[in-house]
Amino acid sequence: MARGTAISQGAAHEGGCAPEQAAPNVSVRLATEQDLPGLAELRWRWALEQHDRSELLPLEEFTVAAADWSQRHSDSHVPFVAVLRDETVGMAWLAILPRVLAPLNPNRASGDVQSCFVAPKLRGCGIGHRLVTEVVEYAHRRGLDYITVHSSEGAVRMYERAGFKQYSGLLGRSTV
Repeated sequence: MARGTAISQGAAHEGGCAPEQAAPNVSVRLATEQDLPGLAELRWRWALEQHDRSELLPLEEFTVAAADWSQRHSDSHVPFVAVLRDETVGMAWLAILPRVLAPLNPNRASGDVQSCFVAPKLRGCGIGHRLVTEVVEYAHRRGLDYITVHSSEGAVRMYERAGFKQYSGLLGRSTV
């Protein structure tokens, strides 16, 4: 596959991966503009897990829209990518949110991990953990006060292993 394309769905190996697909062979890093088509395809395939294809924008149209969105939000949304043999196999985004200034720190910001996803056939290989670790290290380097995540039930333990904790004072409300 060409650089920037997502790995095909294939048969899922939930909870493990084949030796040639082990996490050490995966490169996890900040995404570049060249990675955007692969990130878009991976996000599109993720939507296929939850929706019928007829409900989605066609992949080509979504790829163009995703590249435009990513460029317009490059200051607030930082993408990370996991690549195996030139195939995009995972992603995570860090949304950076300015916070109200404080007398001790007039440049406060926090982060939110968003759209952390690993191709189904590579789940359980440690790729998600590596992506989250990369996001956390980046947030630390940027001086963010804290980072949050709205996790699926299946990923809670992975986030806890990466140092995330549930806080009783953190509340949320749907606006939908």
